[in-house]
Amino acid sequence: MNPITNGTELPRQVLAFLRCFFLFLGTVTSVSKAYASEPFLIESERFAVRSLSKHLSILIDQDHRFALEAIGQDSHDEGFKENRFPIASIGFTSAAVWARCKILNGCQDEVNVVVESSMSRLSHADWYLVQNGKVVKTVRCGVKDLAKGVTIADQYPKIEFSIAPKEEVSLYLCAQSDTAIWLPLKIASANEFKSFERFRFIKEFFLLSVCLAIFVISLLIGVSCQQKMYFALAIVSLIFAMLFAVFNGHLRSLFPGMPMWFDRQFYGVLTVMGLLGLIACDLAVFDFSRWPGFMTKLRRLIIVFFAMMLLVFLLIDYTVSSKYVFSLLGVGALVYALICAWVAISQRGWSSLILLLAWSVIAVNFGVGQLSQSYIEPNTIQSLLFPLVLALFLIRLIQNQISLSQTQVKLSNSLQAESEARLAALRSQLDPHFLFNLLTSIRVLSKFDPSKVPELVERLAVFLRFRLSSKETPYRSLIDEVTATQAYLDIEKVRFGDQLKAQFDIQPETQDWQVPEMILQPLVENAIKHGFAVDKPVRLLIKANLLAGRLQLQVSNECHNTSNPEAEGGFGIGLSNTRDRLACLYGDRASLLVTESQNIFTANLQIPQIEQKTPPSDR
Repeated sequence: MNPITNGTELPRQVLAFLRCFFLFLGTVTSVSKAYASEPFLIESERFAVRSLSKHLSILIDQDHRFALEAIGQDSHDEGFKENRFPIASIGFTSAAVWARCKILNGCQDEVNVVVESSMSRLSHADWYLVQNGKVVKTVRCGVKDLAKGVTIADQYPKIEFSIAPKEEVSLYLCAQSDTAIWLPLKIASANEFKSFERFRFIKEFFLLSVCLAIFVISLLIGVSCQQKMYFALAIVSLIFAMLFAVFNGHLRSLFPGMPMWFDRQFYGVLTVMGLLGLIACDLAVFDFSRWPGFMTKLRRLIIVFFAMMLLVFLLIDYTVSSKYVFSLLGVGALVYALICAWVAISQRGWSSLILLLAWSVIAVNFGVGQLSQSYIEPNTIQSLLFPLVLALFLIRLIQNQISLSQTQVKLSNSLQAESEARLAALRSQLDPHFLFNLLTSIRVLSKFDPSKVPELVERLAVFLRFRLSSKETPYRSLIDEVTATQAYLDIEKVRFGDQLKAQFDIQPETQDWQVPEMILQPLVENAIKHGFAVDKPVRLLIKANLLAGRLQLQVSNECHNTSNPEAEGGFGIGLSNTRDRLACLYGDRASLLVTESQNIFTANLQIPQIEQKTPPSDR
């Protein structure tokens, strides 16, 4: 998986998806308008659209010498070509373009018709409605002041007219743009067109808002996290928001007096900067350390190439350079797609794969189209690319959630294993601690009362037999723990005789309560040590009852030893060991508190209930 510095898995997927979204928004949405080769009918069954050829036909007027009277002559029929974008000779040129189509009203009633050109950045657009060989309506949508180099034009040039039942009219459009030109038309009734305009406004507003929202969010995250990746994403989102606004004529609508050269240069600069920004994001994601030397050089060459394209747009006249520059950009996009393919194959990352698919479809369509004038239809692009990218993104999110769950399970198992290992270490400390005290007792008895040593060893054997028969689990029932504690007290009674007296008060409802193994022995051992006096007996009271849904164990003794009951003998374990074991098993849900009241020391232990798991069968 491709590493992102100081990043996590989810931001990596989100960044990959956002890159694909910008590619889709900034390129596919724009060029899809250019590739619309047929007039667009909002409700196609209402009209019968005809043209002199198979599609909307256009005629290139390089020298602006044709007039409507001449265009309408049959002698110019051979000059009209099918509207297959792009036409190399009209791309990025100052030539005028004539378009014409015939519309037949197949309804029984008169219909109000609206026809619109979806090209928003026209210097001017003149509509001519011809009926029975006469011009019945003229609409001039743009007025260009050549002296000042400014233009005042509608965002989308359109004409509205009425067609009588079974009547056929011819519609001509003379349009010009100093940047690029294509003339896909939208035809609908007046009411339908109003609904379409509302939908288009909402769609454009939504896409522009998404870009700006991503810009703000990325900028805020970048400021808070101090990660260059988010700053780069913010810049790219802002560039594509501006590119979207320029391409769809919003910038011209806001600033009608803007010079035409600024509009065209600005559009080209934004295009290259957007591509450069996407590449910069990719360079931050991909791990190029494993690349062979020639691929690293090729990557640098691509960066230099796009930087040169940026200089071309800034310094050279747009109408002269743009057609060649965009062809080179297409080639560069193809080469970059191959580089991304190499990375995706070598690193096998989902982020790379998603990016590769987006780049491949767009680059092949744009690059090959610039070279051979053959393009994939926009509906094919939109119906295949974006759902595919979205599906892969969702699959990646699901896979990430599964991976995250597996990671959490592994982490939980690791923590549990660590806790069990620590618990085992704590449990193993109890045995040496117990044996140390026992051997000390045997040594003392063998010196002062040797006759008691065999009895002590016999009771020790009973205690060890009970310990060895316990299950491999940190828990056992309270009644079993009490039985083990009684076996331990039998050993201690060999030392103390009648001076050791122990009383058990175990409530019946607590007998099956699961408690940690050997949880009572250190408390009893501590009570014996600090309750011992030469001339006084050791009296222990061991109680167990339920309090507020928790097991409460109490070990009390009269204190004849003035030393601190928390101070342990032997290896310095005991109470501290018990607290550590409780922390491993219960966290902060269990507690051990040692108190003194009226010369009575009490170790108060509270334990919650644990979930019982059915042990696996031995079959």
